[in-house]
Amino acid sequence: MSLSLKYRTSLCVIGLLVSVFYILCQFMESPVQPTTNTRKAATQNVPMTMTHRGAEKGVSSDTAPFALYDAERFKDDAILQKEIRVDSAYRIGASQYKRIRHVVQSRLRDVRVESLQKMSMEVVSEIYHRYMNTLQFFCPNKDMLGGVGSGRYVCTGFSTNGKCLVYDITDKEKNVFFKTDVEDLYKCEQRQLKTSDIRTEMESLNLETPLTNMLTREGRIDVLLIRGDGAGDIANGLLQRGVLRHVDQLSVDFHAVNNVTSVSNYINQILLLKTLYGEGFRIYHFERDPKHVFSDNPWRTGGYTLNMMRERRVDGPLGVPITVKNSTKKQLLNQLFSYLLTSEVLCKEILRVGDIDDGGWDVCVDDKYRPSSPCLVYSFGIGLMDQRRSQLQWFHNLGLSGQNGTIKMEGVEWSMMNLKSIRTMLGHNNRQIDILKMDIERSEWQSLPNILETGILKDVKQFYMEVHFLANSWSVNIFADYLELLRQIHNMGFRLFWSHPNQVPENVGKSEFNDRIVSACYELYYVNINK
Repeated sequence: MSLSLKYRTSLCVIGLLVSVFYILCQFMESPVQPTTNTRKAATQNVPMTMTHRGAEKGVSSDTAPFALYDAERFKDDAILQKEIRVDSAYRIGASQYKRIRHVVQSRLRDVRVESLQKMSMEVVSEIYHRYMNTLQFFCPNKDMLGGVGSGRYVCTGFSTNGKCLVYDITDKEKNVFFKTDVEDLYKCEQRQLKTSDIRTEMESLNLETPLTNMLTREGRIDVLLIRGDGAGDIANGLLQRGVLRHVDQLSVDFHAVNNVTSVSNYINQILLLKTLYGEGFRIYHFERDPKHVFSDNPWRTGGYTLNMMRERRVDGPLGVPITVKNSTKKQLLNQLFSYLLTSEVLCKEILRVGDIDDGGWDVCVDDKYRPSSPCLVYSFGIGLMDQRRSQLQWFHNLGLSGQNGTIKMEGVEWSMMNLKSIRTMLGHNNRQIDILKMDIERSEWQSLPNILETGILKDVKQFYMEVHFLANSWSVNIFADYLELLRQIHNMGFRLFWSHPNQVPENVGKSEFNDRIVSACYELYYVNINK
C-alpha cells in the first residue's frame, strides 16, 4: 500500500503546487504543461499533477499576467489568492532573466557598482538570490559536523594525515556532538572564538588586533565556520586583513537581506560574494534558513549558509553501499547515512519550488537536465477530491501503490493504483515525465519495486523522493533490502545531484548505532544521465 499515517496533512498547501509548476514550465521558456502527485493525488497539464505542497515564486516570464484558475470562483481561498499575486521576479521577464542567468553563471565577473546601481531592485535581488542557489564546485562526499539540525556541512577529505584545525566563530554554547565529530571522528583540533569578540575587532580601525592576528599566524585552517547575524561582515573584515588566505574550507551565514532591504545593501552583499570568489572560494553546498523567510513571501528567504572551499582534488562519490555477508547493522547504517549526503553528479543551478521550510522541493535547471517544453510533472503527496483546478492542473484522489485495488484505513476506503496504470489512465504512455516526485511517508519502499520492475523510470528525467527510516528499530535485513532498491535506481542511470535531511525536530535524533545525530527522513534528488 502507499498511504501513510500523515495522508491527512494540511490541505492548506495544496493550491501552491498549481502555480509553481505552471511557472516552472514558463520559466523553462515553454508554453507549460503538467504535474502529478498522489497519496491522494492530483495531475497537471495534459493531465497531471497529484499533489504536494508549496510553491516558490522567483521565476520569470515575458507573458502577460496569466490565469492559473478561475480567480472569481476561488476568491475566498486565501492560499490561492496568494498564488494569483504577480511578484517581483515574475515582473522581470524572460529576456531580463537571461541576463541575470549570464551574470550568475559568469560568477559575477563583470559586475561593477556602477552597473548594479543602474539595475532595478527586482533584477539586483534576483541576481543575489540566484547566486546563493548556485553550485560552483563538485564535492561528492559531504558530512555534517555536529549532525543534522545544528551541524555544519564539510567536504570530506580535509583532514591531512589525521591532523587538521577547525575554527568555529559563534556566540552559541559549545555543541557536544560537534566537538565529538571534530575531535574523535576526524581527529582535528577545534578552537572556538566568540562572534561578539571578533565583531568588536572588526569595528576597530586598527588592523593589528589580537584575535585576527592569531588567525593570521595559523599556517593552515582546514575549516573556518562563521555563524550568526553579522557573519558576512566578519568574513569581509577577515578578507581585508588577509586572514582567509590560510583557509581551505569556509562556511558563512548570510542574514543581511529581507523583504525591505535596500538596493545598496543587496549591492554590498553581491560585491562581497564576488570578492570571496576572487579569493578562491567556490560554493560546493548551500543551505536556506527558514527562520529568515520573507514576511511577505514564504518562498524566499534572507538566510543562507554558503559552504565554500578552494578548488582541489576530491575523491569520487561513495556509491550505494554494498551489503556484504555478515554486515553488521552499525556498518550498514554508517555507510547508508554517509551515502545520503552524497552527490553523484554536479547540478550547478538549483531552483526551489515550494516552501523554504519543509514542503518545497529542489529542481535542477541546468540546460542538460531542465524540464522540457511542454513539460509533464507527476507529484505524489497530500490528498484532495478529484478536480480540475485549472487548464493545466488536475488533482486525482488516488493512492500510489505497487498494485491496483482498494485498501481501508481508519474506516476510509482508498483507491490505489501503480504508477504504470496511472500513466496509462492519463494517456501519457508516449510522453516523457520531466519530474516524478514522491513524498508518501514510508510507502515509497512498497511502491518502488513495481516502479522499477515496469521500467517506467527510463522515461523520467528527474526523480525526487523522500525516503523514511526507523534506524533504531528496523533490522539489518530491512535496510539491506531497501539499499538494493536504491542500487537498482542507480543502475537505471539515476544519479544524486542533491539531498536534504528533513530537519523537523521530531524527525531528528541520536542513532543508537553510531552516536551521531541523524534524521528519519531524507529528500533524495536524482537526474537521469541517460536522458
